[in-house]
Amino acid sequence: MHKGWLQRFGVAAFLIFLLDGCAASAPTLSPADYPFHSVALPPAEYPAAYPLPSVAPQIELHWRLTVDSNRVQADGLIERQQESHIKEVWLQLLGIDETGRTVSFTPPIRFAWRSFSGALESFTIALKPRGGEQRYEVRLHSFDFAPQLTGPGAR
Repeated sequence: MHKGWLQRFGVAAFLIFLLDGCAASAPTLSPADYPFHSVALPPAEYPAAYPLPSVAPQIELHWRLTVDSNRVQADGLIERQQESHIKEVWLQLLGIDETGRTVSFTPPIRFAWRSFSGALESFTIALKPRGGEQRYEVRLHSFDFAPQLTGPGAR
């Protein structure tokens, strides 16, 4: 009876190891791996006396599209500059016609960074086209900063 438990445990451990190895072998995409890019929030303007102002955009979007007749999906990365202190963003996927008019769009969808130190966060947005779309864009709808400590005890 003890030997049967050990064999079952060994098989289970091997399967977990095998599945974990398969999951770990999936490549992680970088911003350069996506075909579409946009600067969603340009660099902040700092006073001339500000030490080490950043010239990098605060938010950049990188994505790819999967287009079917009844669904368009954007998968990508949101890249933020660490010094921006942006905690969450709301993105939209827009369908744009040949004149540049928006003919379909998603409601704003919230995405938040899981860690304060991370620069990249993934996103997926799906849209049902209404007709007449010639191209699709992911746009920043709004953003929010991480809470800052203020008041007499904050330093």
